[in-house]
Amino acid sequence: MKHQRCIDRIDRLLALSSKLTRMESLSFRQIAEAHNVSERTARRDIDKLKEFFPLENQDGTWRIDLRAPPIIGRTHNISSFCPGKASLRRHSRSYVKKR
Repeated sequence: MKHQRCIDRIDRLLALSSKLTRMESLSFRQIAEAHNVSERTARRDIDKLKEFFPLENQDGTWRIDLRAPPIIGRTHNISSFCPGKASLRRHSRSYVKKR
């Protein structure tokens, strides 16, 4: 179950990243409705995306701030998106070994 929630979050973050890079604006309500999550979860997703994109809030919608300098020097991997990082790492290592 934890792995599925983690996968769902990664899918959501990738979809939101794609929309933001296409210069779309997103509100918490739009995110919640489009991905069948609560607005609280949408807020958490935006908070996570702020680690990767210079986001600005304008009239209740979020978009990439083109005036802000790029966010550089941060290294992340996929396990930073999910709870249970150790479990995910073990799972991914066993997958790599099988191949």
